[in-house]
Amino acid sequence: MEEFMVFDPYAYGALAVYLIGLGAITGGLAFVARAKQGAVLNALGAGLKSATHLGRAVFAALPGGKYLIYAGGHVSEVSGSGATELAPISRYAMVKDMDAQTGVVLTCGKTHHCVTGLGPMGRILAQLQREEKSLAFVFREDESKTIGRLLHSLESREQQILIEWLRRDDGEVLTDIVPEVDYEGSLGEGGAEKGKATLIVTNLRAGLLAQTVTRTPVSGGTQVTTRYHLVSYLLPAAEKVILERTPTLLETEYLLRLQLPAELAEMAQGTPVLKLGEEHAGILLPIALFNRPIEVLDGPPRGVVGQTLGGIGWGILLGLIMLGVAAFLSESGEFGSRHWWYRYYVPLIAGGFLTALVVRAAGLSQHSALRKGEQAVV
Repeated sequence: MEEFMVFDPYAYGALAVYLIGLGAITGGLAFVARAKQGAVLNALGAGLKSATHLGRAVFAALPGGKYLIYAGGHVSEVSGSGATELAPISRYAMVKDMDAQTGVVLTCGKTHHCVTGLGPMGRILAQLQREEKSLAFVFREDESKTIGRLLHSLESREQQILIEWLRRDDGEVLTDIVPEVDYEGSLGEGGAEKGKATLIVTNLRAGLLAQTVTRTPVSGGTQVTTRYHLVSYLLPAAEKVILERTPTLLETEYLLRLQLPAELAEMAQGTPVLKLGEEHAGILLPIALFNRPIEVLDGPPRGVVGQTLGGIGWGILLGLIMLGVAAFLSESGEFGSRHWWYRYYVPLIAGGFLTALVVRAAGLSQHSALRKGEQAVV
């Protein structure tokens, strides 16, 4: 028992030095990243002000930490070194490329500016709608083959339900099948549901193809019942499509909400709310085809402290890994004979646990600063 209660100041001193060093490194990296982001955001703010003479100016994030400014039929790219000169657009198009990625391409002479991602595309489309710009639609040559492969990846019962759901008489065709989409809400039966399902997108509407599994105890075992659901989203009938970004910081996520006419609102009551990521931009195709008004909302993010504590599971996992390290050291010659290994148990567990939280806090702080900076320049 005395050995169990031994306090080793060297072990705890090493833990303190490690945490100070970890905090300094992650904090320094976050500070450098935020400084670079600050330079880009300052250039973005200056670019937006210089574009106001063309009308309302909007921006969209581009890969590599850059931004695209659009205003009155002109575009400009923004980086840390500043914004390029505003150039007139000769062609607007929504494109699905060879990798099945959907994007909005703005052409200036021989230069093509491509905006991808659900949120950035939504902002650009909303402004093009306000300016009543004509949008062309360009699809990859092998689209039918890709859709065929996605269709065959579904279960046979799901394929049958989907084929029956399509309105071929109206010229409806599949444009996207997106697996593993989060949803919350009713699937047509009693009780709330929450889970992942397959998002079906056509040129006329969208649908959520989901399964629910119920297990009922019966004599001698359990009866398993699988139900299939295909819930329609009347995108072309919507008076407005709202993409509302959730407060989470580490993942970019949007809730899809439809404002429907009064005669259709009751029909759509209880329809599951979709949680879409940037990679689900294909759902904008029917919205753009039918020119439905779209609005992208970005509310305040959650606090960094709360979301850091939300990652406590990773801290526990890393702490358990360090528990294994302590057990290994206890069996070694140096730590086995004269030192009771429990004296190293607490500092190693604490080091693993706090490492996960410190790294997560640094990443969240960076994401929070970027999101608040973007909101400040609007």
